[in-house]
Amino acid sequence: AQTILPKESLGDLEKTISSTNQNIVQFSEEIESVIQQSKEFTEAYIQKVHSQATNSVSSISCLIIEIYPKLGIKASRIDHQLNQIFRDYFTASQHHIFIK
Repeated sequence: AQTILPKESLGDLEKTISSTNQNIVQFSEEIESVIQQSKEFTEAYIQKVHSQATNSVSSISCLIIEIYPKLGIKASRIDHQLNQIFRDYFTASQHHIFIK
């Protein structure tokens, strides 16, 4: 997408993905710590992780839907890499764990 659109067009998506990646790293470290200490996860923590995941998927989805039409007809062709990414992302995001 960076080769088609100006960098500014992707700023919000890049920030959201970066923030989401930071959350993933933080959760991974917390989860690893809980496992190493042989503790159990609280329902509140499980809900926090689920909420963050669903919110992230929702935010990223909205931004992708906003950007995709701007990529032009070429990116909508079935054999174009961006089209494949778009289809793969939305297939994966429909998994029940990402639905509120």
